[in-house]
Amino acid sequence: MARNEKDLFMVEHVTTMVIGIVIGLISYFPLRQWRYVGEEGAAYIGLFLSIIAVIISDRVFYQSRLMEIKSYVRDAIVQSAHFDHTSRYFRTTLEALDYALEMLPKASRIWNTRLYSPENAPVFKDLTKRRVALDKGIMEQVLAGACLDFVCSSSYTKDIEFVQSRYASSSKEKGEIALYLFDTHGLPLIQMIIIEFADGRREALIGWIFSNKRSRTDGVWSVRDSKAVDFFLGVFETYKECAKFIPTR
Repeated sequence: MARNEKDLFMVEHVTTMVIGIVIGLISYFPLRQWRYVGEEGAAYIGLFLSIIAVIISDRVFYQSRLMEIKSYVRDAIVQSAHFDHTSRYFRTTLEALDYALEMLPKASRIWNTRLYSPENAPVFKDLTKRRVALDKGIMEQVLAGACLDFVCSSSYTKDIEFVQSRYASSSKEKGEIALYLFDTHGLPLIQMIIIEFADGRREALIGWIFSNKRSRTDGVWSVRDSKAVDFFLGVFETYKECAKFIPTR
């Protein structure tokens, strides 16, 4: 129980006890003057009324708290339903990459990271083809006019070189690119691909968290809620601020 909840709990119970004592005293003093009741009878009646007051007060506070809980649960359900409607969870990297490849042809702008490579994780060597396909798909969109911001680990300069060579090899009109090298040594970073579509909608794919100690990845989330996407765009901008800008050849 949180500190504020404990404080509220204590206040409610102290208030209940005070109400009971006040009711008991208010009942006791007039009744003791009545000769048919007497002092002892007034004490018993006062005690009885005090207990009744405590029970009623406690039920009132209980109902009030119950309504608060119902309201909280209702809001939580609404919020979770909204989140579920604007998100999707991929249990495997392969499934997430297939989805990203499906979305790429609709992209007008792409924010991409390459902070860890599946080549360093033996269990993901079978995903190399998908990763290569993703890189080619991104560059096809760039050459078709989409813009690209790419933050790449300084350990994988060949990925930057791939983007540079593909970009330089095309003489037709193409989208703008911004390339950054990031020293990821010892940093817990989140990989992401954020796609903006022609109608202004954005979708963020968050995950592919490779570990230097354990070759694994957690699941990948697809998030479409605008506030959530804006948050991850802010994270991406922080990466850029900490990275070295690489001029386009």
